[in-house]
Amino acid sequence: MFKRPRRTLKSAFLTFLIPIIVVFVTVTGTVSYLLAARQLEANAETSMNDTLVQTRDSLNEKLAAVLGDVTALGSNSELQMLIRRADQPGFKLQPRDYLTLAGSLDKLYTDHYAIIESVYLYYNQGRLSYYRKDRLQTERIPEPGRFFELPYTVASRIYWFNLTKNEWDPAGGRTAGLYQWIEGRDEARGGLIVIRLKEALFEAPLTAPEISPNGYLVLASTDGLAGFKTVESRYAAGEEELRRKLLEAPGAKGRFVLRSEAGQALTVVYDTLAINKWRLAAVYPEEELYSRIQYIQTITLSVVIAVIVLAVLSTGWLTNRITRPLSGLTRRVHTIREGRLEVELPDHPGDAEEIRILNRGIRDMLGRIRELLGQVEYEQEQKRLHELSVLQSQIQPHFLYNTLYSIKSLCDLGETKDASKMLAALSSYYRISISKGSPVIAVSAELEHIGQYLYIQQMRYGDTFHYETRVEEAMLNCRIVKLTLQPLVENAIYHGVKKVRRTGRIEVRGWIEEGVCLLQVKDNGFGMEPERLRLLQMALAEEGGESTPGIGYGVRNVHRRLQLHYGRDYGLTYESGPGEGTTVTVRFPYMEHA
Repeated sequence: MFKRPRRTLKSAFLTFLIPIIVVFVTVTGTVSYLLAARQLEANAETSMNDTLVQTRDSLNEKLAAVLGDVTALGSNSELQMLIRRADQPGFKLQPRDYLTLAGSLDKLYTDHYAIIESVYLYYNQGRLSYYRKDRLQTERIPEPGRFFELPYTVASRIYWFNLTKNEWDPAGGRTAGLYQWIEGRDEARGGLIVIRLKEALFEAPLTAPEISPNGYLVLASTDGLAGFKTVESRYAAGEEELRRKLLEAPGAKGRFVLRSEAGQALTVVYDTLAINKWRLAAVYPEEELYSRIQYIQTITLSVVIAVIVLAVLSTGWLTNRITRPLSGLTRRVHTIREGRLEVELPDHPGDAEEIRILNRGIRDMLGRIRELLGQVEYEQEQKRLHELSVLQSQIQPHFLYNTLYSIKSLCDLGETKDASKMLAALSSYYRISISKGSPVIAVSAELEHIGQYLYIQQMRYGDTFHYETRVEEAMLNCRIVKLTLQPLVENAIYHGVKKVRRTGRIEVRGWIEEGVCLLQVKDNGFGMEPERLRLLQMALAEEGGESTPGIGYGVRNVHRRLQLHYGRDYGLTYESGPGEGTTVTVRFPYMEHA
């Protein structure tokens, strides 16, 4: 008898995949182009960041040199003595004073001639002055103007101002600079040093880098925006809006997108000058920077779309071939899915070898299902215990941070005894919280736990509240889910007694009633409005209560853990009224702790 060869899915796949491999090799070349395009994009981003960093470092270096000499000038003892003498009645400049002024300012000007436009020194409340500029100055020395109108805070502080029209020299261009107050007699305002920096100091670094045809660099500060390049009108950004967004941008460096006045999208990449916190930014139309990349991406996208269409059509053809022998098997599996495990799975001569293997595997699987069903109840119980453990582990850690900070503050103040007491209370608090990994503890341990918590909080907040604990002795050995009372007491402090001016009072009471343990946390705090109380009660009545407004995370966590451990008949109930405080009652069954 002729034996038909067994057909395999492997042979069907190989017949189809050979031409796919040919297509894949072709597509691989296209993908390489896409990767190259992405590399070009990454290079463009890197080049932009390098430009910003180099420009930032260059400006920082030059400004730092000037700042160092200005600081040294302001600290010059001879200059400070001269300014203090100038405040005395009948003061007249002596030849030595002229030498002191000329020597101090000329050295500063000479050392930084390439970037300093002029140096001004005012003293005797601005009535006397000294002036140094790059050409002989014969006209009247300018008045200090707006500088003496500014507030006087710290004498040693340096103040910077951005590029503006030099009102002291109308024939000149824009200047930026810095000024520093010099302390006079009795810590009063004695003198003022003003350094005006040349526009060329900023023009060269801001115009030299070639970002894109319509990209440019700007320098932003609280008093202005400096830029030099003129771009097409459709790419021009509003100067005030650009300056505001740069100053409001988070972090020392970053990027954001800005619309030009004509509605074009502009990318802004910024960095910060460490010397004076000015923002250096590159502004450019992204479409210009990535124009070449967009062309490559268009070609690649066309190829990808063609391959996708081919793959979809081929997959449909292949799926049709594969699903024919699988249709019968699918119907039988569907029967098993409906719960009828007595289904027959015979082998057919025309089936592929893989289908035969699947048949045998499903038959073996049916034999094991009954064993697995017996394990379901055990696994569900383990799942419930695991969920309880997860909820219990989610108690917020902020209490630890705040307490450690309070201990540090006590140590800083030299209150080592109080710090030691608080640290001991914190140790006991977390010893009970851990409780050797057990999810339940005795009521006595839970009361000790909140006692330590209240002790720590009272040390932190002083006499703003008092507390009292009264629990029947019979229920001290009852079992309770740990960390039940702490979130409730925390709410009583932060949402109750801390919101009223009077001294707060927190009471913790416990008793047994018809085989049910009741623990009650009561405060005389702010209380709740009727609508909020209604929402809270509705949330507690729902399954989980996660999506209901009006219920905090800590309350939901405690309520959920109690119901997971004891059932839906137990949990939390609330009573409250405006100005009457809040009472929360915990219900759980009486079970003695081993």
